[in-house]
Amino acid sequence: MTVTSTSPNASPTGSGAVATDDTGLGTGQKSTEPETGPLPISAFEEGSGYSFGTPSSQIQCRVSSSTLACQTRGRPHTVVTDSLCKIYLGQEQSRADLFGYLEGGTLPCATVSQGEAYQSPHTLPYGQRVTFQLDQGIAVTCGSATDGITCTDTDPSNGAGFFLSVDSFTQL
Repeated sequence: MTVTSTSPNASPTGSGAVATDDTGLGTGQKSTEPETGPLPISAFEEGSGYSFGTPSSQIQCRVSSSTLACQTRGRPHTVVTDSLCKIYLGQEQSRADLFGYLEGGTLPCATVSQGEAYQSPHTLPYGQRVTFQLDQGIAVTCGSATDGITCTDTDPSNGAGFFLSVDSFTQL
């Protein structure tokens, strides 16, 4: 798995949308994160994979060779049926708290977490982006902003990605 980190030239939401911080509180302002220098790849290493959390620690993500999973443990979401992973049928709706490219999938989805919550020892600062290469042939760039995490497939023809805050999950 390859990991690179770059400083963005634009807000990770890329849409100019009104921002809310990842704690779920509205700021009423467009996200304007300061740019900071690139982070070393080793900044995200954890065991045989990688991990990061937002500066508020409200969103925690883990990356393995085939999975990029972000968690909002304790803050479950209700998501549209088409966004569910359908791993735990009947349990996911209104209880989703695990989001991303799961079970080696090439499209992001939402499900319920099983087991204990995790807390990354690493932080992806607001205004930073990091790219993970997954075994299924996709590279996913995640950007941290006060309004949440935006992760997108670097191949624009796939059009896949997601936005996650403590209050919402949206497939892009």
